[in-house]
Amino acid sequence: MASEVLSELYDKYKAIIKGNVELVGEVEVALKWISYFIAGRGKETSSVVAELAYSASNVLSLLNDAIIRRTAREMKLKNASEKSDGDKNVRNELSDVRLADVDCLRLVLTLIEYLEVFIEITSSRLFETRGKWFVVAIVQFLKAVIRSVLFLKYESGILHSPPVSPLTVLERKRMFEELRVQSNNHHENNTSNVQMSFVLKRSGRVIRTISSAPSVFGRTWKVPVSTSDASQLRHGVRNETPTELQRIQMVAEALHALRPFLHLIAMLWFGSKSWTQWFLALGMDVTSLRLMGDWTLLNAKEQGAMRLRTIALLYYLLRSPFYETLSKETIERLLGEISSAVPLSRYICKPVLDYLPAWQKVYFYSWGS
Repeated sequence: MASEVLSELYDKYKAIIKGNVELVGEVEVALKWISYFIAGRGKETSSVVAELAYSASNVLSLLNDAIIRRTAREMKLKNASEKSDGDKNVRNELSDVRLADVDCLRLVLTLIEYLEVFIEITSSRLFETRGKWFVVAIVQFLKAVIRSVLFLKYESGILHSPPVSPLTVLERKRMFEELRVQSNNHHENNTSNVQMSFVLKRSGRVIRTISSAPSVFGRTWKVPVSTSDASQLRHGVRNETPTELQRIQMVAEALHALRPFLHLIAMLWFGSKSWTQWFLALGMDVTSLRLMGDWTLLNAKEQGAMRLRTIALLYYLLRSPFYETLSKETIERLLGEISSAVPLSRYICKPVLDYLPAWQKVYFYSWGS
């Protein structure tokens, strides 16, 4: 009984997402903006509520993307299963659909990254200092293990952060458009060999061929999209094939995967204000980037991940003890000068100055990034 109710609710929610892609995206963005307004308000519970809203937005986005991707995989599996069993391409297509282990690990790792800050803040409220560090250590250990399994066993290449990239509103629309095209052309055989449309030479107008027209009830009167075009849309929003890493690159990725956990251990051993733990984390990050070698040999998504890791080195300016010793006064003086020199900038600079101490304690540490 309960399973039937959950299944019915899931089908209704899936229909809502399919029919209101933009509205769903606006709800996700609204939750994030709520977290920004709540953060740093001075109350003890403000950071918890703010992080809860932010985490809820990310988890909701992850859930919606998972539903969309699963719907696309189910449609792909349904179409492939009705083809000839002896077709080698069909077998490859089915095996691609059923790669559940890697997808599950990426999903779990993404969920941990979305919730880790909220878990840490909540554990510090519930269990005080010792309980907090115990929970943080477990979370970072799980992240290190999952990352290691992904690139050692499943050869997932360089992992993006988050591992499951969120879909944009445009990508969601494209995936649903692909599903619509597949559904409209489901009654045809060998659709890849059928010309879907042609272009008039003088006007450039796209005209659908009679043989590719769906039934009257299934027509949308939109520009026809061929099966090959739909495939390109699908591959445009799906992960690219991971690059096969060399031995030295695997060492670099291992350093990146283990750095948060090792930094946490060093911080607990030497203290949170020690320069030893700061230099250890920075050294591991820089070494990992240097050992990765030529980025041009990586695919586009992996190159983007490497660029983000390089930009993330700027976080060390806001991490203890560098922040308290060197950068705090400089940042506060710079924001103060901008606030007094640029009209209306105080409405931005003043909240940043107010929120920065809270953000520095919660977000700009090394073990959680």
